[in-house]
Amino acid sequence: QKLSLRRTKTLGFNHETHPAFLHRTLYMFPPDSKFRISLAYFVTDNRVENFILAIIVLSCVVLAIDNPSQQSERKMTAIYAVEVVVTTIFTIEVVLKVIVFGFIQKPGSYLRDK
Repeated sequence: QKLSLRRTKTLGFNHETHPAFLHRTLYMFPPDSKFRISLAYFVTDNRVENFILAIIVLSCVVLAIDNPSQQSERKMTAIYAVEVVVTTIFTIEVVLKVIVFGFIQKPGSYLRDK
């Protein structure tokens, strides 16, 4: 775990200098929360970000092949299942990033990021 944290720090994210870590998030998670700090290094890891990008590409491909008027019931069911999984992954990503960075109120928050 120390190796992973050290490697992530060298890639640019450091909770000690990030503006979101000057305040609590969601009025519950203090800046020095080990849970929040660990989660921050997880959600900013390049592997996680690349996974999210791959899910975005998958979502685009599914959107491009989706044509309800010319599809079998089986294909429509498969596309629906992929859409549910993709939406669930995106929802989890948003919730984790809001826990780490806050939603919108303070500098460095999820919706206020540069």
